[in-house]
Amino acid sequence: MIKPPPVIKRECECGEYTSLQKRGRTMLALLFALCLLLAIGFIVLSISLIGMSETLPMLPILGGLYILAFGLFYFIWMGHNWDRWLTVGLFGSAFILSIVPLIMIHILLYLIISLFFLMLFLIFLVALIFSKSVVSFLNYQRSFRSKTLTNMERVF
Repeated sequence: MIKPPPVIKRECECGEYTSLQKRGRTMLALLFALCLLLAIGFIVLSISLIGMSETLPMLPILGGLYILAFGLFYFIWMGHNWDRWLTVGLFGSAFILSIVPLIMIHILLYLIISLFFLMLFLIFLVALIFSKSVVSFLNYQRSFRSKTLTNMERVF
């Protein structure tokens, strides 16, 4: 007969997240939804502005960006530190790349796009790096995952 693994206790005795961890979980879920909605909005906007026939060759690239965004947030949700920094770095590079057309051609649209990417970069920087609640939730996820892996190794 196979013995089931022991039940893993959470940090809080009541079996729930602390209020700080709940806030961090909610913030990450909102950031995740915002990022995926922005990715879908970018795809729809490019189709509506350029047209379906011209956007069709770009759909695999846009779909890859959508999958990349989903993958980044999955690894953040699991508590990986490297992924937090990678996500902030990617948003920072998107902001820097959006400044290049603004410097070359002074058009109001490029200024709006650059300010939009600056806003996104600052939101993700503050939420993923400087927010105590997000860091607390990610530390909990990391410790919970390591305990789960340790208990699974005992079973096998």
